[in-house]
Amino acid sequence: MLKFILSKRAPEEIEVLFDESGAQSLKEYIDWVLKSRDHMHLVIDGEIDPISPPPIEGANVFHAKHVRLEYVKSG
Repeated sequence: MLKFILSKRAPEEIEVLFDESGAQSLKEYIDWVLKSRDHMHLVIDGEIDPISPPPIEGANVFHAKHVRLEYVKSG
């Protein structure tokens, strides 16, 4: 399980939720981006687990449907 949760009250805040499998997958995605010095798109129903239960109208949080991981050369 891998999910990215955002807060409507604090849009600059992101929570990353994962289990053992999700942690391993996220590590593999980051390793691939680092090795290739490229980027990768994580999408819902692909790399990001589907929303469950469905978001409630007016809820304070929502699930990210797309996350981009990108390598950026420092210095």
